[in-house]
Amino acid sequence: MEHTKDLNTEQAAAVMHDKGPALVVAGAGTGKTTVITRRIAWLIATKRAKPEEILALTFTDKAAREMQERVDQLLPYGFVSTNILTFHALGDQILRDNALEIGISTDFKVMSTFQQIIFLQEMLGDLGLDYYAPLGNPYEFLQALCGHFSRLKDECVGPAEYQQFATTLAKKATTPEERQEAARVAELAGAFAIYQAEQRKAGKLDFGDQISLTIELFEVRSNILAAYQSRYKYILVDEYQDTNLAQNRLVKMLSNKHHNIMVVGDDDQSIYRFRGAAITNILGFIDEYPKAKQLVLNQNYRSSQEILDVSYQLITRNNPDRLEVRNNIDKKLVAQQHGPHPELIQTQSLVEEMQAVAAKVAGLIATGIAPKQIAILLRKNKQAAAMMVALEKEGILAESSQRSSLFALPEVKALLNFVAVLSDPKDSAAMYGLLAGDIYTFDLSELARLSAQAHRQRVSLQHYLKELAQQEQQEPRLENALEDIATYQEAARELTIGQLLYKYINEQGYLARLLQEAGESNRGAEKIQHIAHFFGLVTEFESISLDPTVYHFWEYLAKMRASE
Repeated sequence: MEHTKDLNTEQAAAVMHDKGPALVVAGAGTGKTTVITRRIAWLIATKRAKPEEILALTFTDKAAREMQERVDQLLPYGFVSTNILTFHALGDQILRDNALEIGISTDFKVMSTFQQIIFLQEMLGDLGLDYYAPLGNPYEFLQALCGHFSRLKDECVGPAEYQQFATTLAKKATTPEERQEAARVAELAGAFAIYQAEQRKAGKLDFGDQISLTIELFEVRSNILAAYQSRYKYILVDEYQDTNLAQNRLVKMLSNKHHNIMVVGDDDQSIYRFRGAAITNILGFIDEYPKAKQLVLNQNYRSSQEILDVSYQLITRNNPDRLEVRNNIDKKLVAQQHGPHPELIQTQSLVEEMQAVAAKVAGLIATGIAPKQIAILLRKNKQAAAMMVALEKEGILAESSQRSSLFALPEVKALLNFVAVLSDPKDSAAMYGLLAGDIYTFDLSELARLSAQAHRQRVSLQHYLKELAQQEQQEPRLENALEDIATYQEAARELTIGQLLYKYINEQGYLARLLQEAGESNRGAEKIQHIAHFFGLVTEFESISLDPTVYHFWEYLAKMRASE
């Protein structure tokens, strides 16, 4: 059959599984995405389900897009309306269609983790914190608090359940330590309830809400749940080992009518426990569905047998808490190719490690391997610079795929310096950058001279330039720039940061210049895109801030950059 063409026996069996629950244990490089997309196409082609009756869930937008593209290519009539979504996209879709049923705004906004922190910061005084009153910089504390709230939602714990737990602890407490612990939990439960209430009032949700609120909707509106259960006849879940308790509960609710649920994953690839992933979901799937069919994909098409053997030797150290042991299956991967044996290099420092890797690369090139066939993966972006230095010492030219930060781009720096100068007139570095940047373009040598004089007098650059202007020793262009800044500082008292920035780039002719450049070159078009991205951050800030002024926006950016 066309949809099982070129598949191995196990892959074909998974694709053509008829009805009922199924667990597909798919090791690394065994073609699990191929199985999922071929199965969707097979279900449609054999008329077991219409495209809209199939729901496939994955974890990233990129994975969802790739799956949809593959399904479209497999079917003769091209684009089909199959629901291939991330868990959060599914929750968002269901909540927007049924917002009034659960008492939330139909045009709710979903906050990022960073936006949650800012939202919490602005209501910090209302959280009633005593035990957890932040003594220093509250940012790290609020970050941890957001993580705690997120974990509660991942584990289907709502404010009422949390407060009930705190009450039970208080009733059972008999010692001072137990009473203190009960007070601590009660404080967290109270803060969680206030946070949730303020979210609803402001028409805002976070990522956890997209799943937990969908579950709540289905629990209080069984008729709506029944409608979705009837709609989705076949459900497929990708990367099942990374689902958390709430996501797993949602899948179980949706599949409870037809029971045609196929989960694809590998417990050995579970890496998101720190984000709330519950490995028990995949380890206990057969216990939950005793009649489930179990299929194992172990033919690897990505790596050499030598790499797979070393990996297997390492991963078996997790026994007996693995599916291979618990379900009595063979998960050892069989490669379709052979290659060199992996080599472990141990060093005493990062510098020595980079030098050893660079020497290894030089040796490979000396044997005739083309440099473009060599890739170096690093654990942290900040290690890229050290690696590049080590390669340069070996005479090897290399290219880093690390992307420049938006904030490092000259066109965005022009706006950042403007915001910084208005927020802190004593910031001489920002004043220097503003005057030297894309908007004012003053001579660098002259600015350096003026900056040095200001430094010698121990005053800010802006203060020094104002003094020169009062003494009529300043050139007209600089005087005009100072007048501009004073005008915008006054306007900042009335305007939001978005209004102020637009006024600035429009009145200074910067926007018109960028638009003209965009029509003349690709670089000009990129500048417009970067400015638009930056204004997107401004819009996000204004949507969550109770005081969207230039000063608070500068604080927001500082925390965002610190969290990168």
